[in-house]
Amino acid sequence: EDGAPDSLELISAGGERIPAVSCTRPDLRDAFPDQQTAYHAGYQATLPESVFRNKQDQYEFTIIAKRGEQIAFRCLVIRQSASQTNGGPYSTNDGVLYI
Repeated sequence: EDGAPDSLELISAGGERIPAVSCTRPDLRDAFPDQQTAYHAGYQATLPESVFRNKQDQYEFTIIAKRGEQIAFRCLVIRQSASQTNGGPYSTNDGVLYI
């Protein structure tokens, strides 16, 4: 509702930051015709496996979207191996996405 972020970055568990690049999203423009920033609300980034994946075939990173210096959205993203079933980790951010 409050528009697209100005920037988006992915932060590895070790603290490495990967900036995402803005890309156009005609589908969002069509879905939100009254929101001027919807067309430029897409972001894309490539995650280096050597930084984001560990020896247990898991990865974890945080998505941080900002408007100016303010954090607009923060989400922890976690992929665990099929054999991992511990139910964690937990976060108090805007969300946790398990994939």
